[in-house]
Amino acid sequence: GDCADKVSAGTVIMDVERSARDGGHAAAPRPQEEADDGPLPPSPSPSASTSPQTPGRRPQQLSTAAAKTVAIKQVAKMFMGPEGPESLDKVEQLKRRTQAKMTAVHSRLKSTMQSQLDDVKQGMSLMNQAHVNVEVLKTNLDSIEEFYDSCSALKDHTDKVRSLAHDRDELKALHEQIQSIFDLREDVDELMPQVTDGNGNMLVVHHRIAQLEACRDSLLAALPKSGAGHSTVLEYFSGVKILSDSFSMRLLKELSDPLGFQPQVEGMPHMTSTRLVSWLRIVEHEERSDMSNPQGLDRPKGLRNKFFSKLEQIIECRFDDKLGTLKTVSNFLGRFKQFYYEDLQLVKDELVPRFPPYYDIFNRFLDDYHNRLFQMVEEMKTGDSIDPAEIMSLLQWVPTYKVQMKKLLDVDVEQRFPQQLLGSSGGEAVMRAQYVAMLKTYLEKWCTNLLLMETAPWFDTEKGQKPPDQNRQGLMFSHAPKNLFQILHSQVDVAFTGGHGVKFVIDLLDACANTLLQFVAGYKAGLEKCFMSYYDENGKATNTPRPELLADYMMALINACHTISDECLPELIGKVRELEPQELQNYQFFTRPAVTARKELVGIVCNAVTLLANLITDDMGDHFKNLLTPKWLRSRTTQQTILATIDDYGDQIAHCVYETSVEMILREVWKQVLVHYVRGWCAKRFLCKNEADRKEVVGRLKVEGIELRDKIEQLIPDIRGDLPELAGLVKRVTRKSRLDNVIPAICHVAETNSALLHAEWKKLKADFPDATLHHLEAILSMREDMAPRDIRKLIIEQIVKKAGDEYTRRSSTGEEGAEFFSLVTVPTTSEFYPKPKTDEKAEKKGKR
Repeated sequence: GDCADKVSAGTVIMDVERSARDGGHAAAPRPQEEADDGPLPPSPSPSASTSPQTPGRRPQQLSTAAAKTVAIKQVAKMFMGPEGPESLDKVEQLKRRTQAKMTAVHSRLKSTMQSQLDDVKQGMSLMNQAHVNVEVLKTNLDSIEEFYDSCSALKDHTDKVRSLAHDRDELKALHEQIQSIFDLREDVDELMPQVTDGNGNMLVVHHRIAQLEACRDSLLAALPKSGAGHSTVLEYFSGVKILSDSFSMRLLKELSDPLGFQPQVEGMPHMTSTRLVSWLRIVEHEERSDMSNPQGLDRPKGLRNKFFSKLEQIIECRFDDKLGTLKTVSNFLGRFKQFYYEDLQLVKDELVPRFPPYYDIFNRFLDDYHNRLFQMVEEMKTGDSIDPAEIMSLLQWVPTYKVQMKKLLDVDVEQRFPQQLLGSSGGEAVMRAQYVAMLKTYLEKWCTNLLLMETAPWFDTEKGQKPPDQNRQGLMFSHAPKNLFQILHSQVDVAFTGGHGVKFVIDLLDACANTLLQFVAGYKAGLEKCFMSYYDENGKATNTPRPELLADYMMALINACHTISDECLPELIGKVRELEPQELQNYQFFTRPAVTARKELVGIVCNAVTLLANLITDDMGDHFKNLLTPKWLRSRTTQQTILATIDDYGDQIAHCVYETSVEMILREVWKQVLVHYVRGWCAKRFLCKNEADRKEVVGRLKVEGIELRDKIEQLIPDIRGDLPELAGLVKRVTRKSRLDNVIPAICHVAETNSALLHAEWKKLKADFPDATLHHLEAILSMREDMAPRDIRKLIIEQIVKKAGDEYTRRSSTGEEGAEFFSLVTVPTTSEFYPKPKTDEKAEKKGKR
């Protein structure tokens, strides 16, 4: 019996625990087993109570007895385990635990139910109170509506009172305006002396003037502008306008110098601090009037802006009176200290408390004073009279100025002002930059004047012209290069002595390099101007008179170019290399400018040589006209005269020009003489009737060509060893000379037969790419046995058709940069190449 009770108790305990774990659902029994009472019914799943049931199947529910039976069977099976009946001692312990859990669950359920019940009671109470409040509010609204309906009579009465008060104010204002209109003359006569003399209370005077202006503006607003009444009112109130303008002038006059409110100012009463404040109050009142009535007569007055503008003018005049007449920096600095700091200190101590904060009066004075000081210092810096001692005085003064401003006025000049005295990067650096800038200007002007003096003899046509100077060796020279490089050497000494810094050295030497390039460019421009003055585009001499000694000055110019390149530049670069510190060795000063200068000097030398050769051949112009004529063929006088002239000039050139340039000059003369030979041939001055004539002319021409070549080679000096740098550059730039092939090539073309014309033309083109088919036509035209039409036909058949390649077509129109035949102009209109075919219909349509 005890065992059965214990089993029943264990069963109940297990059922309760399983129910607690499963959330209140019935515990799922073990799988169905056979028992003493028969088979057990199937147990439902844990979710059977909540899951939907399958249609057509009845839910299986366990009765209490069946559940108890299953529980007893399961507990009995559990106690029949390995431990046996000894496990029954734990039944009381399990029972107490189960009871404690059940008690806790019941307590929570009770507290939860009680809490929900209290919330429901409170909600019901609030709903009842809200209903009562709604009823009270409805009653109040009804009473308010009834009261509002009863106040309509009071509202009408209030509107009438307000209207009557407005009418009374208007009548009062109208009465005052009418009184002012009738008393206008007396008021103006009374106020004008006070305004003129500055006596009396200015606030009262201003108030009365404002009333008169308001009266006038109200009358004008009520009248049409185009009517007669408008002009009548303006005329009647003209005294008010004069009075108002006088008052504004008095205000600006006294406020223009606010620093004078302590001392006695001539022409005005003693400016006290009270009077200053009164004036400022008047200014602010007028500013408000400008904003409230911008359409009024003489509005806006803008007294505040006028005051600020007048203040700037007064400050400028104050500076000009005290410092404007001083010419030296030392006098300027001495006078500056007497008023600058005192004025700003007075503004800070006396004016700042009396001016409105938004006037920012101290900063306005500070900005105007500093800006004016900056302008005057800039004027001194850029003035022509400043010298190095004054520059040093400014360098020493600027740091002192910054210290004094910080000490006396607590103003950091470098942080406060965008415009720094002597610049924003420090006084010394800026003054060094100024020194470099002044030097650049000085060097530019000096170089320009030097070039004018140097090139002036090239255009001086007066008689008695002085020849260029000659040194002990007889070489003609110019003093300009030596003078130029003396200045450059002195500036190199300044750059590398005194520890001025890297930037100063770089800027100064760059200025020197630019001066060198400017000088070379001036040489080039002067020579080009000389060419344009005495020769046209085709190289023919113009009728412009030329100096008698122009050839001598061209020799001096050639020598000057050699002096600059081969003597002065290496010496200057060597001095820079010797003096420059180690940290500046990578800059390679004057290296690139030297390359650029030498390149320009090469062109100058070539052009000077060309001009000199033109001048020499111009002296033989009359003799060149006799070349290739019957007279020339009968006599050798023309050729002997030409050779004698060349020999005379060659002897002078050999003594007056560097020997490295003699060869270039003589070869250019040789080329010019050959050009005149070819021009004479192409001009058809002599026509060969038969082959005998051709042989005679060709033979004579070959002999003179050989004699001319021998004469030139005889005069050319024999130079051994390395050439100077400029001479080497000139020789490399100048094209390879083939002058000794000119006459033989022409003779071969003239003597050849029709079948070999193409071969001779090809040789001529190989030596002289600038030769054209027109030159070939002119050479063949000397043969009288061939008609012009036959010559053109021969050229087309032998040259154009056989050698119609690219080089022939290009050369037929002349080649840019040619060296000989491009100097020979052939007057012809022959066409050796057919024109491109065009569409006749399109051409007619275009014409139409």
